[in-house]
Amino acid sequence: MPVFLAIGNTSVKIESHDGGMLSVPLLEGVERLSEALSGHSGEQAAAASVNTPAEDMVATACRKSGLKGPIYAGRDFGVGVEIRTADPGSVGIDRVLNVKGAFALSGAAVAVVDAGTAISISVGDDAGRFIGGGIMPGIELSLRALAANTALLPEIELRKPTAALGRNTVDAMLSGTLYGAVGAIKEILGHIEGETGLMPIVIVTGGDGEIIAHAAEGRWKCVPNLTLHGLRLAYDETR
Repeated sequence: MPVFLAIGNTSVKIESHDGGMLSVPLLEGVERLSEALSGHSGEQAAAASVNTPAEDMVATACRKSGLKGPIYAGRDFGVGVEIRTADPGSVGIDRVLNVKGAFALSGAAVAVVDAGTAISISVGDDAGRFIGGGIMPGIELSLRALAANTALLPEIELRKPTAALGRNTVDAMLSGTLYGAVGAIKEILGHIEGETGLMPIVIVTGGDGEIIAHAAEGRWKCVPNLTLHGLRLAYDETR
């Protein structure tokens, strides 16, 4: 049975064949990742990666844990999604798998908001084809940029602000970055709808997906680990 790995910019998310989920920060190193993969000796690792430099560490962890592979979606096996963009080869595999997973859940045009280090918006048409989207800085990246490039703004952790009207510096930063991201997403989606004539179902995923979905006041459904869902579908279709 396969073990599925989503190799991101800051972590590796792991889904075992029994549906168990685990996220390992890359900073914790190969030994921690090997420990997380233990118990799956002899199984096939199937991966989706947007972080080429981390792939050597993942391969080492798989070897230490006795896993086969990993084999990679989009390189070693297909994903079954037609990419209709100007440069299909430059589209991140996570975005394609997000559309695959979302379309399987909805059966209609979709817009997937993947909120992590970056926030990507990936649109699938009513036939499940990937047709494009948008990319913007993630909320935590924006918070770090504010602290790093100003004299007085502090480093803070992301959390829901107490109100949109920030009455202190921290709440003002949280309000500006969180509600600013939600507003930007709505604006981008509005333009996409006008350009395409589609009214896509919006699904939010990623590490900051839940806080964004909550800030959007229930307009959007949050589906954690959507990339892994799409990866599992793609793998199963080729076996």
